[in-house]
Amino acid sequence: MAFPQIHFVEGAQVTDLLANDDKSRVTGVQLRSRHTQDEQTRAADFIVDATGRGSKTPEWLQALGYAAPRESAINSFQGYATRWYKRPEHLKLDWKALIVSTKPPTMSRGGGIYPIENDQWIVTIGGVNKDFPPNDDAGFMEFARTLRSPLLAEVLQHAEPISPVYGYQRTENHLRHYEELGAMPEGIVVVGDAVCAFNPVYGQGMTAAAMGAMVLDKCLQQGVNSAISLRFQKALAKSNETAWLMATGEDFRWPNTEGKRPQVNMATRFVQRYMDYITELIVDEPVILTAFYQVAHLLKSPAALFQPAIFARVLRKALSDRMRGKAHDRPIGQPPTAQTHEENVLAT
Repeated sequence: MAFPQIHFVEGAQVTDLLANDDKSRVTGVQLRSRHTQDEQTRAADFIVDATGRGSKTPEWLQALGYAAPRESAINSFQGYATRWYKRPEHLKLDWKALIVSTKPPTMSRGGGIYPIENDQWIVTIGGVNKDFPPNDDAGFMEFARTLRSPLLAEVLQHAEPISPVYGYQRTENHLRHYEELGAMPEGIVVVGDAVCAFNPVYGQGMTAAAMGAMVLDKCLQQGVNSAISLRFQKALAKSNETAWLMATGEDFRWPNTEGKRPQVNMATRFVQRYMDYITELIVDEPVILTAFYQVAHLLKSPAALFQPAIFARVLRKALSDRMRGKAHDRPIGQPPTAQTHEENVLAT
């Protein structure tokens, strides 16, 4: 806002794209006021669509005579409910944040407690494959008691809720394949969730969007008149690829996930089992926890989890479990026991 050449148009919605006579270049947008319904046009040399999952660019491209991008959707039907709490002053804890994980393919419920400003907690519980948590007070607590560890529910009994329960269930991964188009008009690019939207529980969306902005910056340095639209969309697709495979690969571990499934082979099963051990080991292994977060937050490639030091720890864990004949998890909805909760909780 400090730059005089930047202007914000508030209370308006873009309703269409404007183009030159031969439809080869986008020249601006048509706007409609949300308050008066009046319409106006605004010329532009370059347009960035960052309107999120509800982007209308596919429809606008068709209206200009272009093909709409192919779309992929992977939906594990994950839903979650969130509530704010006042952190109890008298409660002595040896952790700052708490995560109770799910475990595919049977243990679909999980949750977390995260510290926020003003000595408050934000608490989220969720379930996969339509095992949604309730949005009422009693239902929220009852759902929390069925997690793999009793710790989260026990702690909440001492905390004061300071907000309603907010639910969210639109968590499908959605990808528009602009990189496959044979032609696009110049003067427009599509970024962020308008191209690739992830299941938000993995925390990848803003990082992927920031990486996409870096890709756009690099393309713009090469000039806006050198077939930038398709060139950028192809580069963006490559940038999004790892995050997309990570998010959808995890969602496909649940039996009722909808979408085109990749072929499951020995390598896929090995990686899935390997990641099960990783998520158990991060409870006690700071080195593995650090590497896991670096991969999850797209700072490093998944190969970081297979470095020799981490692979050796996973191998020892696998051999130890085999020697002990470790039992399977309990069924969904059955309350956890104190003896089993430790390996299912990440407290940091």
